[in-house]
Amino acid sequence: MTKPLRQKKKKNKATLRPISHLKKSKVKRVFSTVKLETLPNEIILHVFNYLTILDLLKCGQVSKRFCAMSNVEYLWPKKFNLFYKKVPVGFLQKLLDHGCKYLSLSEAFVEGTLSLQKACRLKYLNLNGFERYSNRENSEKMLEASYSLEKLSLSQIHISSKLISNISLQNGTTLKVLDLSRCTFCIYENNCTYRGWACLKDSNCTSDLPIKQIVDNCTELKELNLSATELCEKSIEFLVSNLTSKIEKLSLCWMPLLRDEHIKTLVTRCKKMTELNLGGGTSLTRHSLNFVIEHLQSTLVKLDFHFNKVLLDSNDFLKLKSMKKLKLLRYNKQKDPVNMQILKKMLPNLQVDFHNDNMIIASPNGLMGYDHRFWEINAEAEESNICKKRENYPYLNYVCEITGSDSIFLKSSI
Repeated sequence: MTKPLRQKKKKNKATLRPISHLKKSKVKRVFSTVKLETLPNEIILHVFNYLTILDLLKCGQVSKRFCAMSNVEYLWPKKFNLFYKKVPVGFLQKLLDHGCKYLSLSEAFVEGTLSLQKACRLKYLNLNGFERYSNRENSEKMLEASYSLEKLSLSQIHISSKLISNISLQNGTTLKVLDLSRCTFCIYENNCTYRGWACLKDSNCTSDLPIKQIVDNCTELKELNLSATELCEKSIEFLVSNLTSKIEKLSLCWMPLLRDEHIKTLVTRCKKMTELNLGGGTSLTRHSLNFVIEHLQSTLVKLDFHFNKVLLDSNDFLKLKSMKKLKLLRYNKQKDPVNMQILKKMLPNLQVDFHNDNMIIASPNGLMGYDHRFWEINAEAEESNICKKRENYPYLNYVCEITGSDSIFLKSSI
């Protein structure tokens, strides 16, 4: 059965209107005429919060209002890594004035001299190698304005008595990590010159004053690195006899005058240590190892005993087996390959390593390198037009001129 065809509906011509009669609707586009200057401060600050430091500084030059708002403290970063950078002194001063808490100036070159008018809020300060390229007056001024430092690195820095006072008296109760590795100390007192903390003249001098100030005032230290500081015997004796018992990580490597009796005094008092570095050119014997095993067997995790003349035997390995928490031993395995095989069989869970990558005490720069982090703070080295990568400036070869008691003048040989 076929379907009937649909009839087309006839359109009523009367209802149809030509297109020409249709009125086009007029669409009005309204553009905002609000200017940025007319916005409330809250909105402008919200916009500024997305800007880089360079753009923020540029906005501060537009008007007095923008200048005031660009200096609001929370817009500025609290952590900055300026490793190997050429830093304008004005920018560094702004960072410190705006509450920077974590700062690395490792091997940076600061142009000019700081003029700090108020106390800094720095908690972590890395000045590793800072004075090799920059004016030492800047490091003194930063430490002079700091009162709440928790971690500090002065590695490879020429330390004055003023620096020692700023470290120990102003930050003694807050400082927990202190890196003084490869530091030098030069002072003129009682006709005795000290260089690298070591007394160069055998007399009744006061060469233990710097270490005495630090030990007496920094009572909350957890990590301390004194590697290659060439402490004189008087300083070493005071250190091991008075260092806070709260210490957990300690490095005393490359100290020629360090002896077994010093280690005995140290480990008898400081029984919370988890990492201990006694390697590198010391006068220690097997007795020091026995003292460590006896007093730190329940706490020690890492022990560095490399470059010492001691060669361990099977009896020493048996003693090491009593150290339940010991995970890493740094030892001269190249010089003693036979006993190393015995050690691996007796202590399979002990890692015996010749490299010091896993033995970093108080140092701000670990396996990630200088330009990625300092201590546990992840911060890539700043890349901007403000702080450019510095050129290879020659080292500042400091020369001490003795002109009076406790006076130090430094010259640059650039």
